Parts: sequence; structure tokens; C-alpha cells
Amino acid sequence: MEDLNYNIDRTLHSIVHTITHVRKPKFTTLICDRLLAKGIETFIERPSQQLYQLLVDFPVTPNTKMADKDLVLQAMLQDQVCRFLHRLFFAGETFAGVDPNVGEILESLYKGVRDEGRFFSVLLFLRAAHSFCYFTVPHSVAQRWRALTISAAFFQMNEMLVNEKAEALMSTIQTVISIAYPNRKQNFNKMIHVEIHKEEDSVRGLIEKAHKLSLHMQRDMVSTLVKVKIAPEDEYGDYRTFDPSNATSAWSSMGPRENDSVLGTYSFGVEQTTEKGHKWILKPELITGSLLRHFGLIIPDSEKMADFQDVTFSDEVTE
Repeated sequence: MEDLNYNIDRTLHSIVHTITHVRKPKFTTLICDRLLAKGIETFIERPSQQLYQLLVDFPVTPNTKMADKDLVLQAMLQDQVCRFLHRLFFAGETFAGVDPNVGEILESLYKGVRDEGRFFSVLLFLRAAHSFCYFTVPHSVAQRWRALTISAAFFQMNEMLVNEKAEALMSTIQTVISIAYPNRKQNFNKMIHVEIHKEEDSVRGLIEKAHKLSLHMQRDMVSTLVKVKIAPEDEYGDYRTFDPSNATSAWSSMGPRENDSVLGTYSFGVEQTTEKGHKWILKPELITGSLLRHFGLIIPDSEKMADFQDVTFSDEVTE
């Protein structure tokens, strides 16, 4: 998983650096108009309103630099790529990377195996003792059943499907960059498209690696349940506030605080479940409200998840 996180970061950093530092300076007459930015409804994975608005309305002050906007742009891209890959290969209570309809059936069967052997306990009628004995299914047996089942149900990727998913992911990346630099200059937008597609092999590699990792974690880890985690959501689909016991902040130097608002996912985490309970193998890195404070934004204490219009700029950017 650390390798996948590294490759996501490296690929996106390469794209952002090339476009914003190498190619963009050559467009000396480029004028960006925030009114041209596409709304969040255009995204496959709906981003945080606060993170989206921070990118669109990035505060230009004497203290902000191009690298600062690149940081916000990369954060948005990391969140979009993580959520894209998570939806394809890691989402699901127990089974990931399967057809949603098949997944619902498998989840029900797994719960039957797991929960005290509720459906699969062996009932023995002992005539001599005139009593019943229930043998519950151990946790390890439930995991072995899951591992065998996923081998048959897992979503197989051929060349055409990899190409299709890679194109969708590159389109998402282009949408984010176009929101950061919205304009009508066709040559500039074509340049973005070309530079992203120069990393097509890397993008395909992310999809193939995530696909293989998902299958490996479900099929080959037969004594434990291992799940890939992103920013946790509540029952309404809103991000839960930042909890340092279950996640880390992408930028510890920005002073993240407990119960900060969460703006998205920067890198994947991995959680392991055994008979003894849950433990973190790798905590997910999250984008938190500390990013807003870093750029001089003041969030009202009464509404940690307030809409961006309730967030105001201060005069200085924190170092």
C-alpha cells in the first residue's frame, strides 16, 4: 500500500510540476477567469466544497507563491485519485472489486458465516442426552470462506477495461487542473491534455497496481480481514471530523487539531481486523482544516463544516 501511495504522489507531482512550472510560464498572456471554473457537480467523486473553493478562489497575497497553489492543487488531485481507485477496487464492507449486485449477496452470506455462525452453525441433536449443540464458526474459518469466494467473484481487468479506467482517471485529473486555471485559451487546455497523457503509462500502472493489491488482500490474507481506508463519512455522506487516533494529517507542520474539519483523503490507510479486534497497519493521511488556517482562512468555531462563504480571509498567511 505504501508503494501505491508513493506512486500516486509521484505521478501527480510530475504532472503538476510540468504543467505549472515548465509549460504554463510560456503562456505569457494567459488570463484565468474563476467564473469559467466547472462546478463540483461535474466530478465523478464529489469533492469537499471547502477544498474546491480554496482551489478556485486561491488567496493571492504577497505571502503566497506558486508552490502554495500547487500544494492545494495536488491535495485536490490526491483526493480525487484515491476516491476513484477506492470506489473501483477497495469499497465495500467486506468484499471489494466485485459487481455491486453480487457484492450485496456476498455481504449477506459473509455476515451469516461471521456472526456467531448464525446461519451456518452445525446443529447436532444428541439423542442420548436429549440436547442440542451449536458449533459456531471461528473467525479464521469465515475469512477463509471470504478468500475462496473472492477468487471467483473478483472483477477481472482486461486491456480494454484498463484503458477505459485510465482515460476516466486522466479526464478527472484534467478537470481538476482546469478548475485551478480556468480560461478560454484552447492551446493551454490542449497542453494540459497532452501533458497528462504523457503520464498515461503511470496512470495505467496505478489502476493495475490497485487492482492487484485489492485481489491480493482479499484472496491471499486468509486469516484476517484487511481493508483499505479513506476519509471516513457519516451516515449522511459528510466527512467526520479529524480524529488523530484513526488518521494522520497530510501536513503535520500545519498544526492539525482534533475535531478539525476533514476536506478529503491524501493517501490510503490500511486497517486489520482479527478475532481480537481492529488495529491500524497504516493510518490514512487526510486533508484537514489546518490547510485553510495555513492560508489565512478563519473558520467560524460554531460551524466546523460551514460552507465556504462563511469562511473569511485574514491578512497574513501562516508560515
